[in-house]
Amino acid sequence: MGPISWRLPSDLKRFKRLTLNHYLIVGRKTYEVLPTLRDRHLVVVSSVPSNILGLRHWIAKSPPDAVALAMTESQVHGCGDVYVGGGAQIYRELWPYATRALITRIDADIEGDIIFPEPENDDSWSWHTLPIAKNKDDEHTTSLDIGVRIV
Repeated sequence: MGPISWRLPSDLKRFKRLTLNHYLIVGRKTYEVLPTLRDRHLVVVSSVPSNILGLRHWIAKSPPDAVALAMTESQVHGCGDVYVGGGAQIYRELWPYATRALITRIDADIEGDIIFPEPENDDSWSWHTLPIAKNKDDEHTTSLDIGVRIV
């Protein structure tokens, strides 16, 4: 796994705006390739002890443990929503916990060995697609899929 193979500064700004001062769950491999994410409370899913430590960083042994930790801490500290930042396995395992989804769709064929795991196509989700205006620095046009789980 390496860095992201596309350049979308407007999407990164949106991600920052959404996740700032919130809890963000990521897998260890994703954590290792991320730039420093200031002002986020990171929960790193890793079954192997490592030196992933720091102020506002926690380690959880499984995705469900990460959700429990992030939800509890978020409520205690009044941080609101908990976000998931990948990788693919973390997304796959946490779909059952999701009540909302914001998925950036890139209008391009991009080579890669990891594919975003799509949510199950069932009646429990309501989806809306919002076209996003291309920023002059973005390599591709995008859209934002907004999903809400109907319970």
